Amino acid sequence: MLQKNPSEIKEKIIEIIKTNGPALPVTIAGKIQMSPLFTSAFLAELYQEKKIKMTSMRVGSSPVYYIEGQEEGLEKYSTYLKSKEKEAYELLKKNRFLEDAKQEPAIRVALRAIKDFAMPAKENQTWKYYLEKEENYNSKEETQEKKEEIKNEEKINEVENEKQKENLEKNIKEEIKEPQIEKKIEEKNNFEKDFISICEKEIENLKIKIIEKTQTKKKEFSWIGRIENQFGEIEIKIIGKDKKTITDKDIEKSFEEVKSNKKIIIYITNGELSKKAKEVHREYKNTIIFQKIN
Repeated sequence: MLQKNPSEIKEKIIEIIKTNGPALPVTIAGKIQMSPLFTSAFLAELYQEKKIKMTSMRVGSSPVYYIEGQEEGLEKYSTYLKSKEKEAYELLKKNRFLEDAKQEPAIRVALRAIKDFAMPAKENQTWKYYLEKEENYNSKEETQEKKEEIKNEEKINEVENEKQKENLEKNIKEEIKEPQIEKKIEEKNNFEKDFISICEKEIENLKIKIIEKTQTKKKEFSWIGRIENQFGEIEIKIIGKDKKTITDKDIEKSFEEVKSNKKIIIYITNGELSKKAKEVHREYKNTIIFQKIN
């Protein structure tokens, strides 16, 4: 092939890289119709003249040549990295920043080998992905710190809420230990008719103030009450059920009604817990307190 002069060949090589992005000598050789050996010689001259850049990474025995600003195009050549180097590359690409001291020895060695993709940051104590801006490291640290602060606050609030529930339950149980109100009903059939009034008297003796009777039926009701302890006034859910046996489904249903607002439940009944209901109740013992009436 006839070429005008070396300068024209160099200009053509630069134009090919500008158009096609990072490329191997063999690819460029095919486009300028010249042997890879001579093409590599021209590429070496262009690199020395600082008109093009060359990767530290090798594909086979050849580097990849590119022009400044085409760094993003090097990502496709990461598939040619060796096993451990590829693992380090993927880890760094995913996290964007890696603290050197926290990596296993093999990864630390590999990060030092992939110079085209791993750049030192934060006084050489951290590696950054080559396309990532170093100033984003501080933003990432701040975000992580905020996440940790929020997480710690949530744990503290959770512990405090549990303590309040435990104290409330303890106070209510202490009050429930007071002598039970004697209830006299002339006939057994009249109990269903008097169930609501008996429960109201029981609630009064437990020093619970009824603030809203949201649902009242003949044999069951669902009300909102308020009780006062050392933490102040606390809203509770009062559920009454005239039923011989309280099942696990009854407990689950009651818990579903209040789990969104996390109220304590006072469950007043003349029945007994079934065996399965007792097992379920153990899971919700800090939320549901049973009060049996005779």
